[in-house]
Amino acid sequence: MRIFRNKMYRLAMSPLAALYGSAVRARNVLYDRGLLAQHCVGAKVISIGNISVGGTGKTPVTMAVAQLLLEHGCRPAVLSRGYGRQGSGIVLVSRGEGPLCSVSESGDEPYVLAEKLRGVPVCVAGDRVAGARHLIEACSPQVIVLDDGFQHRRLHRDLDIVLVDAGDFFANNSVLPAGPYREPASSLARADLVLVTDRETGSEVDSAAFAEKATLRGPALVDGVSFDYTELFYPATGEAGLLTSLIGEKVFPVCGLARPEQFAETVRQAGLVLAQPMFFRDHVHYTKRELAEITRGFYQSGASWLVTTRKDWVKLSQLQMPGDIPVVVLEMRAKLSDRAQTFVLRRLQKEVL
Repeated sequence: MRIFRNKMYRLAMSPLAALYGSAVRARNVLYDRGLLAQHCVGAKVISIGNISVGGTGKTPVTMAVAQLLLEHGCRPAVLSRGYGRQGSGIVLVSRGEGPLCSVSESGDEPYVLAEKLRGVPVCVAGDRVAGARHLIEACSPQVIVLDDGFQHRRLHRDLDIVLVDAGDFFANNSVLPAGPYREPASSLARADLVLVTDRETGSEVDSAAFAEKATLRGPALVDGVSFDYTELFYPATGEAGLLTSLIGEKVFPVCGLARPEQFAETVRQAGLVLAQPMFFRDHVHYTKRELAEITRGFYQSGASWLVTTRKDWVKLSQLQMPGDIPVVVLEMRAKLSDRAQTFVLRRLQKEVL
């Protein structure tokens, strides 16, 4: 992501960005005017997405929205593309009672959703229209929560929630390849709810000030979203704990994320002592080779714990981690404000709640 903040790079890529931006705008015009069809299915659809590449917290927000609906008596299901999975087609990852397939078949994030969201079916499909229809036939949900769906306009949605990283937005909101944006910032006018965060600093963002500075046009509500990293999971025992219980301990961070530095910084700010972290590409498929690197790095680090994310652990746990390496998993949860929760529930109240 740092390359997008390089002025020389941005200048060199600007002609290609202009072509890409024109193509995206033309596609959106075709959908806006009804010249490209949007398909309604037999359930309400809430899309959780963003307009930039890289992690903005879509999956934790997807989990939070699904749990909100479940708690208010609705029957939600989650539909994802299953980025990084091995294979294709439609896969029913869960009927709401845990994973029915391997993490390689589902992709890491849908597998995490299947583990954590009990009572909520999870499905992956490249063709989201076909996937939604399969979910309805197999599980009869009232609402489908579409993970990473803002650009997938073939599937009609009743509510568009878009996450925006304020730090990225003000540093460079150019479209690819000159910047990190999948489509122009003006596309935020399609959103019903814009959730603003600053993943770089972890600080809360004044959503009203952001809306004014970004000159957003169209969103019904702009609100902040925060992420909580206080909970731990100990795979060896199945027990939960708090990150504060490891203050002062030396840990060896391992992850494959879009923004791995943020993960390490979160651990450091909590008061833990960091060994040299080991980062892999986002959605990495861990093999024996990566496991050997991790094992060697841990032993050389002198750390007391190997700390990783749930998204990484569901893949690492499929390998034979040496028994003398104590592993702790840092959980990530999205926290929606009361205002955002009320907004979502009211938009669905007449139909399904």
